[in-house]
Amino acid sequence: SNNDSNINSELEIRPYFPETDEMVVAGSSSLPRYYTEYMDELFHLALQILVQSLEVVTCFSESTKSEIIGEAVDKKDLYQILLRCINRAESKLANGYLACKALRLLACDNPDIKEQIKLDDNAKQCIGNAYQVGQVRHVLLKDESYQLWQAVCQ
Repeated sequence: SNNDSNINSELEIRPYFPETDEMVVAGSSSLPRYYTEYMDELFHLALQILVQSLEVVTCFSESTKSEIIGEAVDKKDLYQILLRCINRAESKLANGYLACKALRLLACDNPDIKEQIKLDDNAKQCIGNAYQVGQVRHVLLKDESYQLWQAVCQ
């Protein structure tokens, strides 16, 4: 039907990644469930790839590593997206865990990110909440949020 083609063209124009924008969440109620589930899985896969890439980067020399991490950090949205994932750890445990790990890997190799988290009360609260959730429901989230806290907040 004509309505289906409108939805499909809209989906192609505006991908659904709720962690990137609150407006996406507000506007997603009309999207088909299969689509939002698929995009959630795709986002989770993207987080896995990010973490694995950052783990590989840790093997490079210091100058190459800081150059690569610097490129990633220049994309200011990345910090906010990871923070949103950590903030939503209660509803998406695995994404919260991966986001904590990615943020820790970024912060360990970039003093600017480390300092940004230290000065960001919201970030510290998100990490603390993720730790609380992890203690009860997800051991990897608990361990990774604790390591992130140790790496940047101590």
